Amino acid sequence: MSDVTATGTGFFENNCYWNATFSGGSSVTLNYLGGTTGIEEYDMEQPVNDNRIYTLDGRCLGTTLPEGFRGVYIQNGKKHVKIQ
Repeated sequence: MSDVTATGTGFFENNCYWNATFSGGSSVTLNYLGGTTGIEEYDMEQPVNDNRIYTLDGRCLGTTLPEGFRGVYIQNGKKHVKIQ
């Protein structure tokens, strides 16, 4: 390998981010720094039950189904099927 160039985005404690720049040379060695990253906690919002009806492609139909509507729709976070 020739013309090696490597860059990093940051170096943080207990994970494997790397902050270095190399140019040229024949090889680069990366060392694992240990640890992992991820979500430690989150606040889950309560769903809003406002009776709005949505199509599967995200269009809002209001709070009542249009006359003659047939198919799958979403209301209050649940999928429903109207066949007649």
